[in-house]
Order: sequence, then C-alpha cells, then structure tokens
Amino acid sequence: MTVVSKNCLIIKGDNKKKELKENGYAIARQLIGSQEIERLKDEIAQNLPLSSTHGTRNLSNKLKSLDEIVNSSCINKFLSTYFESQNFQLVRMLYFNKTKQANWGVPWHQDKTIAVRERIEFTGFTAWSIKQGVVHVQPPLEVMKNILTVRVHLDAATEENGALRVIPGSHQLGILTQSQIEPIKNNLVSIACRVNAGDVTFMSPLLLHSSRKATKPSDRRTIHLEYFSGLLPNHLIFYYK
Repeated sequence: MTVVSKNCLIIKGDNKKKELKENGYAIARQLIGSQEIERLKDEIAQNLPLSSTHGTRNLSNKLKSLDEIVNSSCINKFLSTYFESQNFQLVRMLYFNKTKQANWGVPWHQDKTIAVRERIEFTGFTAWSIKQGVVHVQPPLEVMKNILTVRVHLDAATEENGALRVIPGSHQLGILTQSQIEPIKNNLVSIACRVNAGDVTFMSPLLLHSSRKATKPSDRRTIHLEYFSGLLPNHLIFYYK
C-alpha cells in the first residue's frame, strides 16, 4: 500500500504487522490490563513532581510499574514478530499528558532524532544537538527504519481532547524536510487515532503525525516507548536511562 489519497482509506484484516508495515501505525485494543493501567496512574501521581506531570523523560528510575508494561509478553511478542528478531532494545521512554493547564498543539512532523551517549562523527549522522544535556543526532534512514514507537494509552483519547493524528502511509516517503511536509499534509488524508485506556499504538517514527489543541481538555496520559533492533555503527551507543 502506498500513501493514501483523500478519497481512499482501507485497512484490511486483523494482521497488525501488515497494518503497521503498510500504513505506518496499528492500534492493538486493550493490550494492557486495567489493573496495570490504574497502578501506573497512581504511581505517576505519587512520584512525578507537579512540574513533570505534563511531560518528562528518563522514566525508568521514576515509575517502577513501567517494568510490567515494558516486559509485557504481548508487547514483546509483537516486537519480535515485527523485527523478525529477538535482538531489540528499549532506547527511549517518555511520558506526556495534555490537560487544561498544558493544552498544546503539535504541528505535522516526523520523529527523526535519537539520543546517544556521546558525539562520534559518522557518515549519514547529521544535525547534532544537545537537549537537556543529552547528545541528539539525526541518523540515516536505515537506522530509523529499525526503530518502532510504542504508545501505551492510560486514558481515552478523542478528537475533543487532542488525540494523535496521523497520515497513513507517509512513513514510506523517507526522511522529510519541513518544506516537503507542507504539501503532503495539505493533500493527503489524516486520521485521528481514537483510543481507550489500555490500547497500544505501534507506529513508525517516520509516520507524519500531529495533534490539535483539545477543545474539551481532559487527561490524555501516554507512555511513549521506542525500541531499536540492531546495532549503531562506529561505537555509537543510545543514551537510555
């Protein structure tokens, strides 16, 4: 399946791997149990400072209940099927929430950078930067194709509270500049990913995605995980904490 035109959007069957490969995303319904979700919500309320409750990084030392989700047999079985290998690792873990106090819109974009321990120049690795004291870089397409984002939804997300929007098939267009994104977002169909608590969205980081400001703000808590299969070249190592 190529990029979807505005008059056609068909996702056939229940094969999540096929959906993901073709469309750039797939939603698995009720993959995480309600008890695990509630336990994680409680831990967020108890352990994240108020300044971090709209978004924070490096969760592994802050939310111990995340181990249950990271080690979920359902998620790991899907990852091994998707990557066709057991050789994958968790390389990023984020949390964010959209509320009345933090109601932002996110423009159309791809997730194109990775966090690494140190800057080691290598062909194809560009746009080096420092974010919150951590080295970031844009790797080549071959690396990005081996990254999969897993979004665990702790609350329902609808168009009213700013659900994720995606352009199906856009991950097949490679790494895009902002000027290339503009005509794509104007001419291709976009979809609001409506989910419930416990649903999990698997997506390519190169899938064009955005979110609008909520018209009726409510908690939209999301755990954002990124997995990578393989090894980075030239002794580059992911920064993960």
